[in-house]
Amino acid sequence: MKRWLCILTSVCLLLSAVGCAKTPTAAEDGTAWDGAWTTIGGTLGIDEDASGMDSFEKGKVYTDGEMYYGIWSLGEEFSFETTTGSSISAFDATLYLLLEKTADAETAEAYLEDGLAYEQESNDVAETYTVTCNGHLFTVLVYPSDDEDVPYTTVYSAFTTYDSAIINAELNVQGTVENPKDVLETFLNSIHFASLS
Repeated sequence: MKRWLCILTSVCLLLSAVGCAKTPTAAEDGTAWDGAWTTIGGTLGIDEDASGMDSFEKGKVYTDGEMYYGIWSLGEEFSFETTTGSSISAFDATLYLLLEKTADAETAEAYLEDGLAYEQESNDVAETYTVTCNGHLFTVLVYPSDDEDVPYTTVYSAFTTYDSAIINAELNVQGTVENPKDVLETFLNSIHFASLS
């Protein structure tokens, strides 16, 4: 979670450099790209109706160079007081989706291996599993949240690659959320991948 806060802070400082990636015309299965999908980095399209979550940024996607992300929430918004006494908006669960474009597919795979190794070294990983969603294999790490400035107790962090991009969907949940694996998988299944041809 702290890694995400650093990324978000950096991007907020660079809003003047925000750019828009080209919207694809078709998904990898040949389906026409739906203009209602939230497009991330010209590569991913999230079907909001199928995601099971609400777009916290109302479909806006911030970008810093070749890094793109969006934020989704689950449940009613409430105010949470941090250790410094300030209040932040929180939900039953929050999902951060990050897409980083690299030089090529080989580089993306190397980044994926490095990212998984970093997460395993930095966190007390309780479970690692794989799941196939919408035809793509994700590796998921489950570990307790160590950030006292958010109300979330557990993190479900899913990783995959697509061509030259590395993708990370990080679901942060409170203990009251039932079946968080299902919440994550529902969201992952709502992701459409742009055609490479």
